Amino acid sequence: MPFSPLKQNIPSVQNVIQRYCDKYELTIFRAHRDRLPPPESQESVSALIRKMEQNGIPYFVEEVFDNRSVTSGRPKAEIVLELLETIEKLQIQTFQDIQACLNQPMQQQNLIRAITAIHGIGEATSRYFLMLAGDEQMVKPDTMILRFIKNAIGISVYEVGAVKLIQAVSQQLLPQYPELNPRLLDYLIWSWQRNQSDSKNPPPLHKEKSALSKDKPKRNEKTLPAHREEAMTIPKKTQRAMHKRYLPGQLLSSAQIKDDVLEDYPGTPRGSVMPPDYCCNKWNNDPASGIHHVFFYEQSQNKYRLLPELDLTVPRQRGNCIDGLHLGASAR
Repeated sequence: MPFSPLKQNIPSVQNVIQRYCDKYELTIFRAHRDRLPPPESQESVSALIRKMEQNGIPYFVEEVFDNRSVTSGRPKAEIVLELLETIEKLQIQTFQDIQACLNQPMQQQNLIRAITAIHGIGEATSRYFLMLAGDEQMVKPDTMILRFIKNAIGISVYEVGAVKLIQAVSQQLLPQYPELNPRLLDYLIWSWQRNQSDSKNPPPLHKEKSALSKDKPKRNEKTLPAHREEAMTIPKKTQRAMHKRYLPGQLLSSAQIKDDVLEDYPGTPRGSVMPPDYCCNKWNNDPASGIHHVFFYEQSQNKYRLLPELDLTVPRQRGNCIDGLHLGASAR
């Protein structure tokens, strides 16, 4: 079980896993990389929970993991135990259970929501957890990945753009490298870029593209004529600004949403951007409220989870969240 969401700490994560396997005489690597080991040969989530509960967090920190790292004011070992208890409640015990969950959009969203509700685990950590758990389509666009892309094409991209680029390139390379997938390509890029870390500003791979004038708009930033921007609805502006920056599932505050919309559309009055009105599970008496599904309101966190990009020209039924991915409606 990983202890850190950061790829920079991969050696320390590997050390922790090695110590745990040595302590309990477990095999650390599967026999075949291209397929999962049978469930009976894996240590179940419940088995690890029992060990941690019987011996206590301090024992695992000092004697088993030998890792005293703290995240968000909590020992990482404590966070791991809560993570294990959370996925156990979702009937996840083995890699096969994780795979089954990832193949069902609703179950995957429920898993991500449950994981990110844990204090000390954010969006990046949840994505990295799913990568390590076997999601081959998952990409974690951290600093190394974004730096590599900028050096390669000469422009900066947002995280969502980085994910789409890596997934597209992985698909294009499949005929030459049949075993390649976005997760593996992500790791190869990260490993290569990490070896360049001696230079904070390594030479770009394409100098002619990196020499773009600073006053030119970036390729992924669309400059709309004034009449088109005026005609675009506030919900559509909000949706476009969000999907330009974030992946579906990202948790956002109301202030963050407004800041991003105003950055892309400076003439928009801040008070006209109303995230509560663009939720599938939150609305008021205004007939236009709750019919443009851009977010799912997470009441316990008072934040807005970005939904997949839907056609906003089609009014939708209040409480009917995401076509084919019903998250359920909460009270207004």
